[in-house]
Amino acid sequence: MAIAVVILSGTTLGSPLNVVGGASPINAAPGNSNSAALVISVTDQNGNAVSGLIPSNFKVDVTIAAPGGALVDITRADEAARAPGFYIVEIVPTTYQGTQYTWKAGVYLFSVTVDRGAYRGQTVIPLDLCNICTVSGAGRVSDVVGVRAPDLTLPSAEVVGTLTPAARLPDLIVTEVVPGTPSFEEDGRAANLPLKVTIKNVGGATDKDFKTSVDVIVGSGARYVRPFSVPGQTDIWYPWKEGLGAGEEATFTGNLNIRAPLGEVLYNQEAKIMVFVDSCSGDEFMPDYCRVQETNEINNEKEVSVRLTQMIQAVRGAQLQQFQAIPLARVS
Repeated sequence: MAIAVVILSGTTLGSPLNVVGGASPINAAPGNSNSAALVISVTDQNGNAVSGLIPSNFKVDVTIAAPGGALVDITRADEAARAPGFYIVEIVPTTYQGTQYTWKAGVYLFSVTVDRGAYRGQTVIPLDLCNICTVSGAGRVSDVVGVRAPDLTLPSAEVVGTLTPAARLPDLIVTEVVPGTPSFEEDGRAANLPLKVTIKNVGGATDKDFKTSVDVIVGSGARYVRPFSVPGQTDIWYPWKEGLGAGEEATFTGNLNIRAPLGEVLYNQEAKIMVFVDSCSGDEFMPDYCRVQETNEINNEKEVSVRLTQMIQAVRGAQLQQFQAIPLARVS
């Protein structure tokens, strides 16, 4: 399914925040209350990315709704892992006095405001919930989508009939990364970390083969891909999955080998672990989206941090040392 994203931009007079954005239906369709997504870029007056915003910094108002459409609520606003200053804001039709409203066929115009202290920016983002459908049968478009909004072009003004949802693209995400207690080799210069990774397809089904990669940053060092070996897999670096149905999950449980690039001792070091689904790590001449074309190409990574220690007792000279695994707070 090809989704045309219209991008508009704007700021308030004298505001140091520049705000631009686009919208994608993701799982939203006429008749359901699933989430749609806005991708919003926030920069300061010098063009620098503005990071650290939270859901309360964003306001989304439905200025023009599709016929019968309702206001929306923000369910999530997270900064993209690989794109500082870009935020994925998920919205759903509002719930009012116990009634869950649904999306309607047509065009929505959202007025988006971003506030951070005394700084403010705003823009308008359209969402088209008619172009995600195909039209066939008998009648006029107005018979299907209701009263046609003035000055808004709907597809094929004279074609008719019932709306049939088009096929959805997949959307692969990492839902869980659970590190275990490491064991050490080579006088602590190498660590084997048990790791469980769960991925999920929150979009349409895919029959494409794809792989998952794991990158590691030890301390303040550089980011490197490391072997994540899973029993039953022939590739010792990357676990592979042969397709994934809509709403389905897959879990990989294996061993992550960690080494510092300069051979430093890993005991008590903090390691950031970044898991990326539908990875092109180690590949050449691949499309930007890699193997699986998705509705959202910037939500494929999840990061956790762990302290590389373990419950062992080691005697060095007259000193008794004890190491214990200490998981750190999840980053994203």
